[in-house]
Amino acid sequence: YWYDSSSATTPFAKGDSITENLSATTTYYAACTSGITFDSLSTTFSGTAAKFVGNMFNVMAKNDVTIDSFDVDFATKTNDTVYVYYKPGTYSGYQTKSSAWTYVGKYFVKPASALAPARAVIGGFSLSGGNLYGFYVTRKAGSSITTLGFAEKNSSTDSSANSDLVIRSGDALIGFFASATSSYYWNGRIYYSAPGCLSPMAAITGTVKPVVKSLALSKDKTSSGAFNLGTSSSPDKICVKDTLKYD
Repeated sequence: YWYDSSSATTPFAKGDSITENLSATTTYYAACTSGITFDSLSTTFSGTAAKFVGNMFNVMAKNDVTIDSFDVDFATKTNDTVYVYYKPGTYSGYQTKSSAWTYVGKYFVKPASALAPARAVIGGFSLSGGNLYGFYVTRKAGSSITTLGFAEKNSSTDSSANSDLVIRSGDALIGFFASATSSYYWNGRIYYSAPGCLSPMAAITGTVKPVVKSLALSKDKTSSGAFNLGTSSSPDKICVKDTLKYD
């Protein structure tokens, strides 16, 4: 991770090296992480609203994380395919605008029983710390009789949080990107990985040396070959095997 000051908390770049166009000598600060931690964040799994096939909700990333997979909650013990979409910023205002969303993937889920957490291995995308994202977890309307479980929103189930993520309640949808109803909270769990411990910052300085704007040349006694001051129409020429030394 690369930072522009020793007190910065948000990196401007990631990777083993960076390439910057510098106009003056500049000091950057680099830190690395050791290992990767794996964690998850669950909602309450406290209820079901059987007529809905999908749910949109917001996820606030407190730290950089990579999403691995999801637990979903089927209202019936029926195998079905789950689809996941996401977008930067809130889902609100984009419930029926499919072009605003990025498709992540799909997974055929086989729940052990009705209303039991069932794993959907859909992930491999990253969230940047300090940013809000909209999520859409759904099945496609009409693909089967399966519906996803939701709890009605109230003060005790409105959000779930840990040190990395906050899941905030959203809308349940009857159709695919259609017929949204507010005040419903997703029943599910998000599995993710996060960078491990951050090392102390190390200062890395890029030095910019002044450009020589004018240069007077004189031939050294040990030099051989032709030498003249040169002009734009007749420049100095250094030929193969010439040995030149300038003071």
